[in-house]
Amino acid sequence: MNSDHNELKTLKEEYLNAKGALRQVLSWAERKELKEYIDGLKIELGWTLLDYGKYEQGFALFKSLPWKDYGEVKCNGMTRALTEMGYYDEAQKLLEVGLRRFPKSYALWVAKGAICDSLGDTFGLLECIETSLRFAPEDNSAGLYNKALALIKLGCYGDALPSSMN
Repeated sequence: MNSDHNELKTLKEEYLNAKGALRQVLSWAERKELKEYIDGLKIELGWTLLDYGKYEQGFALFKSLPWKDYGEVKCNGMTRALTEMGYYDEAQKLLEVGLRRFPKSYALWVAKGAICDSLGDTFGLLECIETSLRFAPEDNSAGLYNKALALIKLGCYGDALPSSMN
């Protein structure tokens, strides 16, 4: 746990140092490069904060990202924070916007499934998992595992097994 705390502390320090350095950079090209670096730190720090249960802080970092460059990641991070805080309606509205802009987003469909799961909507969860699997990266083992869990929740034990075991 201590090494985890150190990771968070190190990321926060790196982020604050980069923000401080931005004030001193005069060149447009250097500012642009440093802003991109800071945005990358915001994403990494945002996910880490969410993992530590610091949802408001993580939400604020994702919210500060520009939609133009980071819309999908921004939407996903803000949605996770809202979901974890229990603001399901706001999370769903945000996801509707995100999925209109990024309809083939594996991450956003997984996030929508997480909301369904939190609300006890196992059919909705399964539907979101099915949709996300169409857009999954090559290694979709996590998505398949989540599908199996959803099928088990629905009492479809045979459907949760690989076809070679049926």
